[in-house]
Amino acid sequence: MKRILYSAAFMLALLATGCGDANQKPSGLPQIDMNADYPEKEICLQDVAEVNYVPLETTEEMLVAESAEVQSVSSKGIAIKHQPGNMKWESLIFHRNGKGWLKLDKEGQGPDEYDRMLSLVVDWNQEQIFVESFKKMDVYSFELKHLNQFEKKWHAERDYVYDLSDDKLVLFSTKRGESYRPIILISKKDGQVDSLSYVMKKKMNQVIGGGGMQFSVPFMSAWSQGGDVFIDDASCDTIYCLDAVTEQLVPILVHTPAFESGEETEFVLKMKGRTSRYYLLRLESKHLPMEGNKVIDTKSKYLMYDRSDNKAFCPKFKNQDYPAQTTERKFGFLHCSGEKNTFYAWLQAYHLIEALEAGELSGELKTIAEGLKEDDNPVLMVIKFKE
Repeated sequence: MKRILYSAAFMLALLATGCGDANQKPSGLPQIDMNADYPEKEICLQDVAEVNYVPLETTEEMLVAESAEVQSVSSKGIAIKHQPGNMKWESLIFHRNGKGWLKLDKEGQGPDEYDRMLSLVVDWNQEQIFVESFKKMDVYSFELKHLNQFEKKWHAERDYVYDLSDDKLVLFSTKRGESYRPIILISKKDGQVDSLSYVMKKKMNQVIGGGGMQFSVPFMSAWSQGGDVFIDDASCDTIYCLDAVTEQLVPILVHTPAFESGEETEFVLKMKGRTSRYYLLRLESKHLPMEGNKVIDTKSKYLMYDRSDNKAFCPKFKNQDYPAQTTERKFGFLHCSGEKNTFYAWLQAYHLIEALEAGELSGELKTIAEGLKEDDNPVLMVIKFKE
């Protein structure tokens, strides 16, 4: 059964905009013009945030592959998904101070095993790990005991699953086709699904490459931070926050030009998180060329919207502990479910050692780098913006 989960306020806003109507916007919401030229502004992270570094403990059991993805960070721990040298997908969970905690490596065909780790969700409150594979979802305790397994009742080309509440997960589906309900709630108890009445009008893809090497991937359409899940459907002109308590979509930002307006734009606007003062956004290029096997992205860029003065700008982030992180090496925030007001960046051990030898590090980061070896696990940079 499809549920209508919109509040009266949201319905009024929806009637005012219509998803994709470029002429009318809900009053009072921030508006971003994707075709505008925004000024660049240098931001020293230490001026606006508390910056800390968490070196992940390196042991024979807890070795992080360079291509590892941070999936979730909380006050309790750091969860990583990766595919090490044995080519089997596994998860490593570290305590919040970086000390090794547990390793989930149960890929296989057995009744208590997952066949592939497509999505990984950690419920830190109930100490449960949800692993989505091709046909099922398995649930494990932090003691690595298999707790539950349920058949997938959803089908998607690519899934983005996040922790929503003690009872439910939320999924943004990018299945093939158009005009479908992509926001799916999944019961943690038995895998039963329900969907919001929100309709995705058209699937939007990012085109990578050109000529004979061209392929398409769906734009990321959900983001989780501090208990909130943000929905930024590229075919709609409104970004929403899914309230975990009421399970209602709340519009928080609109952009122009709308997809249905027909006006050309090189970008789609993606939500990367928010703080008490800022929205962190990214203008993602619709087309990324390739040179050889390398994707070239010179157009996509971060935006910050300052809600204190209702202005947007392109931030040039500066880390006073590691100035070259901004200029010589790409500075990018990790895509992961994180803490309120907080963003993260990956610092590889061998990069830090090179920077140390070049005299580029100072403060806490320099002290950490002095104790690293080249093949040690990476350091997680934690950027908590001030209230």
